[in-house]
Amino acid sequence: MHAVHKNKQGKRKYLYIIVILVAIIVLDPFSVLGFVRGITSTLFLPFNHIGQNLGESFGDSFDVVLHMGDMHRDNQRLIQENQDLRAELMYLTDIKNENNILRTELGLLPRKDFELIYAEVVVRDSLGGDQWVMINVGAENGVKKDMAVIVGAGVFVGYIDTVDQKISRVRLITHPESVVNVVNADSGAEAISRGRYGLSVVVEDIKKGDKVQDGDMFVTSQIGNKFPRGFSVGVAQNVALSNDDLFQRANIIPLVSLDDIRFVSVVKK
Repeated sequence: MHAVHKNKQGKRKYLYIIVILVAIIVLDPFSVLGFVRGITSTLFLPFNHIGQNLGESFGDSFDVVLHMGDMHRDNQRLIQENQDLRAELMYLTDIKNENNILRTELGLLPRKDFELIYAEVVVRDSLGGDQWVMINVGAENGVKKDMAVIVGAGVFVGYIDTVDQKISRVRLITHPESVVNVVNADSGAEAISRGRYGLSVVVEDIKKGDKVQDGDMFVTSQIGNKFPRGFSVGVAQNVALSNDDLFQRANIIPLVSLDDIRFVSVVKK
C-alpha cells in the first residue's frame, strides 16, 4: 500500500508540472518566454549578424564577379571593334594616298608629246639594291624591249629589259649594266650614264674641254635613237677628270628615290 501511494504521488507531481508548463505557455503571466527568448536572441545576436554579413558579402562578391565578367566581355568587344575600325581606316587611308599619288603622276605626265602606257610596280629586286623592278604591263599592252620608263613629268628611271605577255622587267639606271646616252642640258656636252654597283649613277666620257659643273642637269639624248631626247636623268655632282686625264666624269643624283617609285609610264616609240 505504501508503494502504491508513493507511485500516485509521483504521478501527481508530473501532472502538476505539466499543468504549470501549459499555463506558462498559454498565459505567460510574467513574460517568462519573452525573457527566455530575449536572452536567447541576445546570446545568438552576434552569430546572426555574422551570418547575415557573410550572406551579404557572398552575395556582393558574386555580383562583383558577374559584373567583372560582363565588363571583360564588353571590353573585348570594344577592343575588337576598335581594331576593325583601325584596319578599315588604314585601308581607306592607303587607298586615298594611292589615288593622290596616281593623280599627281597623271597630272605631271607629258601626254601631249608621247604615247604612254601606265603601269604599277609589282615586284622589286630585293637582293640587288634597286637594279630592276617588275611592272604589271606586257606585250599584250604594247610594251616592247628598250622602251624608256619614266615617272612624273619625264624623269627617266630606266628602260624595258625583258617583256612577257602581262608583265615586264625594268632595268633601272642604277643597274651595273645600264648604259644610257645623255647630254648636259645646260652646255650640250655629251656623256654616257652608267650604273654603279646597283647603288648610284655616274656620267663618263665627257670631253675634257666641254663645260660641266656641279648642279648641271643631264637628260637623255637621241644618240643611237634608243630613247627620246629630254628625259631628266639627274644632277651632276663632284665633277672631276678621269684617271687618264682625257675625259671628265661626275656623279649623278637621281631626281627621284628609286626605292619609292610605284607608278610609272612606259614611253611607246
